[in-house]
This record gives sequence, structure tokens and C-alpha cells, in this order.
Amino acid sequence: MIFKLLGFSFNFMVAFGLLLALGMLIDGAIVVVEYADRQRNLGMSAKRAYGIAIRRMWSPVMSSTVTTLLVFLPLMLWPGTTGEFMAYLPVTVFAVLVWSLIYALWVAPILGSLFGKAKPPKPSQPMVNEANYEQNRWPEQLTRAGTIYARVSGVLIRHPMWSLVAPNMLLLSIFLVY
Repeated sequence: MIFKLLGFSFNFMVAFGLLLALGMLIDGAIVVVEYADRQRNLGMSAKRAYGIAIRRMWSPVMSSTVTTLLVFLPLMLWPGTTGEFMAYLPVTVFAVLVWSLIYALWVAPILGSLFGKAKPPKPSQPMVNEANYEQNRWPEQLTRAGTIYARVSGVLIRHPMWSLVAPNMLLLSIFLVY
């Protein structure tokens, strides 16, 4: 609809912009819906949960979307023939992300509050307590990849300087070898 209004044809750059924005398309809606679902798991009604989710997640969703849009802004202002060719890409990303923002902050909460049902509260259980961290015992809820990630993260957190120096040394050595 936006492209028709702007007089754009569906070309390679529009298709590339759609592919590029596809991964970012549902991020905001996921954040809002997940927060509302968390509130619903505590026994809250769908309308109240989505109302709280909108108020609580508005700022993070808006900030992440605006940050991404600002990255593509200079491409819109690119002068000359190259700018005319490349303009399709940022305009496509802008259109997709603005519509995804509208969906995340208005459409998804409205649909969720209309069709969502309150869930009975679940007892909250911490996945990992302090004792498990210290003894490197992992709960059954973690998958194998999650367990590996958690252990590696634990090592990196315990050795922060090494965690910063080692990747930079690796990058420097790759550059020197090349």
C-alpha cells in the first residue's frame, strides 16, 4: 500500500528491504505479547495484562525500532544516481518497521485482550538458585545447549578482563596472519 502511494514498483531493492526487515518485523510484538503472557500466567485478566504490557513495554519497543530506523535514515538522504537506486531499501525498511510498531503497540494488544483468556496462576520456581551456580549443578529445565551457554557465560563473567582481551587478541592475530 505504501509503495503504491509512493509510486514505487516492486523491484530488487524493495524485495531486499523486505527480506532485511523481515527479521525485525515481529520483535516488538513478541516483547509485548510475552510480557502480557507473563502477567496472564500470574492470573491477571487478558485486558489488564495487555494494558500493563503496553505501558511497560512501550518505551523499549519504541526505542529499539527508532534506533533501527535511524540507522537507515542516511541512506534515504543519499544524493545522486546511487541515492535514487538505494532509496528503495530504507523506504521499505521504514515502512515495514513503522507498520510493525503499529502492530506491536496497538493491534496485537487489542487482539490479545479480545481473544485472550486468563490463565490460572502457576507457582513461580526459580530456574537456578545460588547453590546450583556455585556447585555447577544445572536444573533439568535447561537444554544441553542452554547448559553449555550457562557454563561458558559463568566462566566469562568470573574472568571479565580475559573475556575482553581474548577476542581482541584473536581479532588482531587474524588481521596479522592475513
